[in-house]
Amino acid sequence: VERAIKIVIKEARFKKLLVSGLKETIKFIIQKNGYLCVLAKNCDLRSYRVTIKTLCIKLKVRLIILSNKKRLGRLTRQIKRKKHVKYNFKIIPCSSCLIIDSKKLNKERGYYKFIDYFLKNFS
Repeated sequence: VERAIKIVIKEARFKKLLVSGLKETIKFIIQKNGYLCVLAKNCDLRSYRVTIKTLCIKLKVRLIILSNKKRLGRLTRQIKRKKHVKYNFKIIPCSSCLIIDSKKLNKERGYYKFIDYFLKNFS
């Protein structure tokens, strides 16, 4: 599952359809523009998790919960580079990200179908 999420997030990032951060995620979910929301299990506040879960259920946005926000930060490529060192960087943790629903997404690809199948049968 995590490999499929990684590929879908990478494709959305290249097509500029990825929104990361709690405020931006909530804003786009309320506008009903969300396709898939990925939430970190170890989010800072419990109320954030509850808010995003209820919004996703109410507005019918797919929700996947990952175990670690550092891993989600790595998937969304939120990194901070040191100025003078070429290969030294720090991964910034990300609590949630949202893939915006658009016609640019090719939902007929196997990874999207796999995520839909996984969410229908195992959630």
